Amino acid sequence: MSESRTVFVVPDLHGRADLLEAAVRYAEAHWPNWHLLNLGDAIDRGPHSLRCVARLLELRKEGRATLLMGNHERMALEGPQHFSRFQQSANPQDLRLAMQGMQWWMRAGGESVRRELGGLTLEQFPELMREYLQDLPRMVFVDGEGEIHAELPAAPSVMVTHASPPKAHRDYPDPMSAVLWLRPTDGPTSCRQV
Repeated sequence: MSESRTVFVVPDLHGRADLLEAAVRYAEAHWPNWHLLNLGDAIDRGPHSLRCVARLLELRKEGRATLLMGNHERMALEGPQHFSRFQQSANPQDLRLAMQGMQWWMRAGGESVRRELGGLTLEQFPELMREYLQDLPRMVFVDGEGEIHAELPAAPSVMVTHASPPKAHRDYPDPMSAVLWLRPTDGPTSCRQV
């Protein structure tokens, strides 16, 4: 049986590479066997989204991190996905959806990534961002030994998502959309103060 590891959760970094490095330094100083679980939203708004992305990918390659999708990653993915379809189909509808997706992301915080890069287009979307946005799970389960599972394990575990458990909601009928967008004050289990 292997030694259990400490899994520590790092929430929304929003381009704050300094906070990511501080978390890693803390883990290295306090736990010999640690694993970082990032809840997504590592990008947008802050000054160093690409540094955050590069460091998170490095940690994942080392087996030191699991990266989840947040709503900002979901928005960043929209434009490039449709643009890739357009390149295959030449369908103007796919191009329109790609441009709308890019605008959606820019308005929600992606403009900071554009400034950081000195420009950003669908045609020249950074390879580092493409690599980061690929295959980000929306939900994982962490067991008592610190192992992370894509599916519910037989052993007791904790479900981890960016925002909410997967539950259909009037605003998010797809339960897997709720894990990205639904906030605790909106349900499915309300945490309102009385």
